[in-house]
Amino acid sequence: MRYTEQQHLEMAERLDKRSKTESDSKKAARQKTMASVFRRLAKKAAEKSLQTRTPAFDEHAPSATSSLPDPKWIGLIDSPGPFESLEDWEAYLDELQTMRDHDLVRSLIDEAEKIIAEKRRRANP
Repeated sequence: MRYTEQQHLEMAERLDKRSKTESDSKKAARQKTMASVFRRLAKKAAEKSLQTRTPAFDEHAPSATSSLPDPKWIGLIDSPGPFESLEDWEAYLDELQTMRDHDLVRSLIDEAEKIIAEKRRRANP
C-alpha cells in the first residue's frame, strides 16, 4: 500500500504529541526521531505525487504525447503485495494495461489477472 503525504504527516504529528507526554527521555527521543522520518517520507510522497502528475518531456520518444512508459522501466512499478485489496490489484492491472505491448508487461498482466480472479473467488464463495 502506498501512503499519502497526509498520512505520513498525521503519523509524524502523533509521534510528536507522544514524545511531549512521554516520561522516559529515551522513548521521547526515539519518537521525535521517528516523527522526523515520517516528515521525510511525507516529503518524498509529495514529490512522487507531483512527478506522477507532471510527466517528463522526452524529445527522443516516438511520440511526445504518449503516456505509455518504456518497457525497460516496468520493473520500477510496485506491484501490490499478496495481502493487498482487490481494488489495489485492479488499479495495478489498469496501470499495466496502459503500457506498451511487451513480453514482460503481458506476463505481469497474466499474473495480476490470476490474483484478481482468486481474490474475487474468495470474496464470493
